[in-house]
Amino acid sequence: MIYLIRHGKAQSYADSDFNRRLTPEGKAELEENFKNFKESFKSENFKVYSSPYLRAVETAEIFARIFNCDFDILNDLAMNKDYDKVVNALDDKEDYILIGHEPYISDAIYKLTGSMLKVKKGSIHRVR
Repeated sequence: MIYLIRHGKAQSYADSDFNRRLTPEGKAELEENFKNFKESFKSENFKVYSSPYLRAVETAEIFARIFNCDFDILNDLAMNKDYDKVVNALDDKEDYILIGHEPYISDAIYKLTGSMLKVKKGSIHRVR
């Protein structure tokens, strides 16, 4: 299975878009979302990839702590990327968690499933 996760609520401003951090509220919401997700997530063989943008990395750090796993940075999850192409390049031998940004997640969901969804910050969507 492949899951797309949008980063949590982030600062409105920083010295650059790349360096926007999660807000305390965003961190708390992610903690709750990921703890709830862990109750239903049964995979023992999965990989976690994050966009290199700071708010996505911080989201991945929270996920990794709750799931007791590692994560890698995947530049193809940065802004202006076609996430559907990333998803289609993954094999079916493992499950994947991809942490990134809007509007790229909703675009990928549409291209992969035909569903038009509003992707909220911190939300988790299974696409395959």
